[in-house]
Amino acid sequence: MAIWQHKLFLLPKEELESYFGNSAEPNINMTDFDNIDWWKYREINIEAFSVFSNVLKKEDSWSKNIIQYGNLDSTCIELILENSKIVEASTRIDLRKNNETFIKILMSFALNNDLVFLSCKKKLNIVYPNEHNIKEEIKESIVDYDTFLDFLDEEGNGNGSD
Repeated sequence: MAIWQHKLFLLPKEELESYFGNSAEPNINMTDFDNIDWWKYREINIEAFSVFSNVLKKEDSWSKNIIQYGNLDSTCIELILENSKIVEASTRIDLRKNNETFIKILMSFALNNDLVFLSCKKKLNIVYPNEHNIKEEIKESIVDYDTFLDFLDEEGNGNGSD
């Protein structure tokens, strides 16, 4: 994953609650994350993810067990499958680009499918689906926001710092 990307895992909300209750800020560590079969009891039709094709082109993945929308070096969604069933779903958001439309589709998808996000940038953090929460999580994950804006400006992708 590139420095200009923010990665979020999509998790079924009911699975999160079955392990950690209804806490607004569950304490999840990497061992928990790795050992829980998040998608064991949840089946979302893989075709439901085609909603992302409105903003991300479906791409060929390096693995036959991964369905990929978008480019791995930019904004993308990845579904990892075992026996045609989702075992992991994640997104990478390219921070160099305006992804307002993608974020709106992502939030709508998460709300409609009762999903939450797990952010792994500085620490494991559950993010409930709304645009404000995601944008704040992304902002907090950038160590030096002004330096990052300067990087965007140098790359010709941003407006520089205010």
